[in-house]
Amino acid sequence: MNSIAIIRIKGMIGVRKDLSETLYRLRLRRKYACVVLTEPTQVQLGMLKKIKDFVAYGEIDEKM
Repeated sequence: MNSIAIIRIKGMIGVRKDLSETLYRLRLRRKYACVVLTEPTQVQLGMLKKIKDFVAYGEIDEKM
């Protein structure tokens, strides 16, 4: 699997505590923050599924 870029697109208002903690653990602490997961683990992919409504994400390759 290639790398995955994750960009947070929603703020903190109305976010449940468990979702807030997941965003914090992925280093997505502010709106429009971006994180690149070079080799995502199964745990990280599970976290991504949990916060899918608060972020935009997609696979990227070396060229990008």
